[in-house]
Amino acid sequence: MKRFDCVIGTIAVICLSFISCSNAPQSASPEVSIIQPKTIDFRDISVEELPSAFGTDSYTIIDVRTPEEIAGGMIDDAIHIDYVSTDFEDRLNELDKNENYVIYCRSGGRSGKTSEKMRKLGFRSVCNLDGGYLSYTAGN
Repeated sequence: MKRFDCVIGTIAVICLSFISCSNAPQSASPEVSIIQPKTIDFRDISVEELPSAFGTDSYTIIDVRTPEEIAGGMIDDAIHIDYVSTDFEDRLNELDKNENYVIYCRSGGRSGKTSEKMRKLGFRSVCNLDGGYLSYTAGN
């Protein structure tokens, strides 16, 4: 008889445990906040779009041509980072990734590749000058 009482008591404790757990108030799901990243802008722009590329005059122009190419001239206020130099990626990484950049080369090929590289490096806003310096000089 004692054994029967022990088994019944054990079953009662187990049942009460299940009942009390199922009636316990459920905690609310934790709130998940989603952080929206700053707008990412990667596109080609024409020479005509250059002055208003970002809706602001706050941008840096980067010339990725070789020193021999820039000897023939470059866009005013552009900084030079030679695409074929050994420290090219290091020089890009020195730049502020949250600023606006316009990239150009002779005709648009290297600057397009540079824009893609900058996107992979985490830059947020880069425009490739379509047609490069040839297009720029033809329009000016």
